[in-house]
Amino acid sequence: MKILLVTDPMVSLIQPYQGGTEAFTVELAQALVHQGHIVDIVASKGDELMPFQVKEFEESPYSMRDDIHSEYEGQQTYKLLQYGMVDISSYDIVHYHSFNPTIYEMGSLHSNPSIVTLHIPPNDELTVALQLFNKRSRPTFVAISERMKQVWEPLLPGALIVKIVNGINIDQWPLVQHDQDGYLLWTGRINKEKNPLDAIKISEETGIPLKIVGNIANTDYFEQKIFPRLSDTIEYIGHVTQQQLRDVIAGTRVYVATAVWQEPFGLSILEMLASGLPVVGYESAIAPELQQKPYVHVIPTQDPTLLSKVLAKTPSIKPSDCRSFAMTMTMVDCAAHYDTLYKETKIKVHHE
Repeated sequence: MKILLVTDPMVSLIQPYQGGTEAFTVELAQALVHQGHIVDIVASKGDELMPFQVKEFEESPYSMRDDIHSEYEGQQTYKLLQYGMVDISSYDIVHYHSFNPTIYEMGSLHSNPSIVTLHIPPNDELTVALQLFNKRSRPTFVAISERMKQVWEPLLPGALIVKIVNGINIDQWPLVQHDQDGYLLWTGRINKEKNPLDAIKISEETGIPLKIVGNIANTDYFEQKIFPRLSDTIEYIGHVTQQQLRDVIAGTRVYVATAVWQEPFGLSILEMLASGLPVVGYESAIAPELQQKPYVHVIPTQDPTLLSKVLAKTPSIKPSDCRSFAMTMTMVDCAAHYDTLYKETKIKVHHE
């Protein structure tokens, strides 16, 4: 099949990725190509060595800044509108991985069989956009966890929502023997919802060094809450590639997950488990599918003091056991489920 994966046309697919959705989309595209499909991705740019093509839209040569919108926002809108006009009739399936409501308004102008993967919890603007898209285009929706399925189903009445959990390329995350005298590791976007501050509190309380990895999504939050507490033992590494992250993992004792929003899935947790690291975290930070003892220790309340206490339970966990659990959620299996869904969707639309 010829498949079009759609992200935001301003999104870069070159490492370091802005988030887990970009990483997942790239890995899925590679797996689909390996299955024999032809894959293009709507994005701003991609790695030339990847086995898929990036479908880019041109920026306006004129300034798009006005009293309301920044230059970035103006160019983004310009590119989104182009998606509504481009000919995508040659694709068998269009598969959306975007949080941008406008992409669905433009997507409803096309008649291709479509899939929408629900990567994030609802917000008002995205919800209305997907309700409209469902009314016009009748896509199949995919929830990446039971948590996502339950929160979206009441908002998309009559829609078909299936669950396909995310997967990772296991080969990209080699097994390491975690260092029982090493540091704690926290990764993610630096903002209030992802909550690296509680990881810092755990480090301060236990005396175990901490390394923080991720892009600064909220500069004010970083400067006011995180930067003042950095020290010789609490270090912000920066926004890194997957290879650089693997180097950091080698000296890690435990991975901590402290997000205070309802994490849709948690690719980073799966990556750490594949590398042999045990995980401790809040229930909100870890999707139920990943809450597997003894490899993942979860506390129901968002309390760094309680989380500090469960660290003592992790030294006896075998890295190979962590990896064995992670191997139940591979990208090979995930792509196979999507392949089946593509075929079913194409048949359903043809009969309609």
